Amino acid sequence: MNTVRFALAPTTCYPPDAGVGIWVDGESLIDHVRRLEAPWWANVGSSQPAGQYVWVPARTALLPRRHLLGEPTVPWCGEFSPVVVCNCGEYACRSYAVKVEVSPEQVVWTAWAEVPPEEARLGGLLRPMVFDRHQYEAELARVSEEYRSLHPT
Repeated sequence: MNTVRFALAPTTCYPPDAGVGIWVDGESLIDHVRRLEAPWWANVGSSQPAGQYVWVPARTALLPRRHLLGEPTVPWCGEFSPVVVCNCGEYACRSYAVKVEVSPEQVVWTAWAEVPPEEARLGGLLRPMVFDRHQYEAELARVSEEYRSLHPT
């Protein structure tokens, strides 16, 4: 079973907002994507751009929205919830998204989508991830509360 940690982090979006950083098994999801993309960049003969990806805005991903609990708030990705987005802030430009399913005991990222699909780089390299529901929801609640305390409505 995987472990997840959510944290507020810088991002690029308009209007300005914090992003929701995601670490799975201690590794930043952005670092994970970049590590898997590295051979693709080498194959096309180009250096991998630093800072290409940023986190999804907190107003999109955090509670009370259920973006990370199987109810995506971003229309560009259908039934998938973006978790990493191009540094321009546009989901349709380049993003990685997960299909989230919640069961009584687990939260499972059952599948991944690359947007736009015609520019897919990773194919089947991104695998499903399985989280303990209690740990996942506790982390999501913790960072959502932290965000609300910093950004009262």
